[in-house]
Amino acid sequence: MRGWRGGGDAIEKSRLYGIMLRGMACARVILRAFVMGGTGLAGRKGAPGMADGIGGAGGSPRRMLENSNDNDAGGNAGGSVGARLDTGEIKRYHNICFQPGGDPCGSEILSMNRAARSPGRPLDNQSLPDEIMSAAESLFARSGYFGTSVREIANKASVNSALISYYFGGKENLFRTIFRKQGMEIVGKRMELLDALRARFKGPIPVDQIVRAYLSPQCELKKSGPRGLAFIRIQAQVHNEFNEMYFSLRREIYDESTKQYIGELERSLPGISLSDITWRMMFLIGAYLYMLADLDRMSDLSDHRFEQGDDTDELLERLTIFVSSGMSAPTVQWPPVLSTTVTPARRRRAVRTK
Repeated sequence: MRGWRGGGDAIEKSRLYGIMLRGMACARVILRAFVMGGTGLAGRKGAPGMADGIGGAGGSPRRMLENSNDNDAGGNAGGSVGARLDTGEIKRYHNICFQPGGDPCGSEILSMNRAARSPGRPLDNQSLPDEIMSAAESLFARSGYFGTSVREIANKASVNSALISYYFGGKENLFRTIFRKQGMEIVGKRMELLDALRARFKGPIPVDQIVRAYLSPQCELKKSGPRGLAFIRIQAQVHNEFNEMYFSLRREIYDESTKQYIGELERSLPGISLSDITWRMMFLIGAYLYMLADLDRMSDLSDHRFEQGDDTDELLERLTIFVSSGMSAPTVQWPPVLSTTVTPARRRRAVRTK
């Protein structure tokens, strides 16, 4: 090979410079592909570790590209869950980087990496946070917030535990995100139904219509499937356990809309005290959370003569009638007023004491 000096060396110099550029670009792109998730390193559990992923079986990036067995050794060491480059992709990387006419800037490799990247620490993966939320929701429903660990959530979602902090900032914020998302959907539907009733009646709304509007979104949530039922169970925990985080979530999400419903009930029940209406609204909340959680005590309490079943429409109808009747019952005097009427028995006792 000629030296670097002399006018006749211009072509040789350009060729060597191109080879050097291709090698540098390839090394940069391959390292980026492994570190940022192209082979699942930073994300899905079971992906190859740093030593296995980049070093492979003790080789350089070029050796990894030329020998697919090196990549298989690194990928299989991590398990089947982590995505890795297959033999065809490896050969294509090699041809782009090292064969004559290859892409010196690595632009084709970058486009391949964007198209085939696994959901590790993704730049554009929108489904992974929802997968984590779905896994966490089922575990929170089963074991409660305090009985569920970050490791359990990560295992169920098949992700690295660090991704929970990356997306949500930790377990508490993950729980809050789940509860806000579902809770605000329920509140939004309740307010839509209440606004429709206000527009329809232009005055006091029938009590059963108010109660039905309040309960309907919860019943629809139960019909939506396992995630809906899981959230109803989480709701029951949040309403029944003594914890400041739970208190703050209830106030933040539910208080304003529930006060709107109490206001409408007060207008529709002028003979009932606001104290009674507020008490009865709390009874309503407790009743629907219990009934919608699928505890199904109907069979036990009826000696197996009746079953609650899965008919949510029947449950809504029965609960609406029950709660509406309770809302309309006479107001309660508390503390109770003691009777001052003198009965014959009291008169006889008074005579004997004299």
